[in-house]
Amino acid sequence: MSARISSVTPAVRIVGDRERAARRRVMRHVVGLLGLATVFGIVHVWSRMQVLNARYELTGVEQRLQQLEKSIAQEEGEVAAAKSMERLMRVAHDQLGLAPPTLGQVVYVQGDAARVP
Repeated sequence: MSARISSVTPAVRIVGDRERAARRRVMRHVVGLLGLATVFGIVHVWSRMQVLNARYELTGVEQRLQQLEKSIAQEEGEVAAAKSMERLMRVAHDQLGLAPPTLGQVVYVQGDAARVP
């Protein structure tokens, strides 16, 4: 009887080794796939964070652009007001004490007489 047991044991051991080898291969594949899935997940989350950060930055830049456009419009309005003839006349009269010239103060020069030799 001991001959029978010893002859059966090596066969069982060989089948067990094959099964273990197959399980190891399957586990290697599963671990590899889990590793790839983990790397993919990390890259995906990182890329989404980059997109969100870019959106926040873009929103800030757009708000700053709107503020600058409003400031430019306001400054252009102030420049236009400063260049207006009514304002210039008022500043000349009130601040500088100037008045429109009288008839005796205006001298008309014709042709080449305006040249001084």
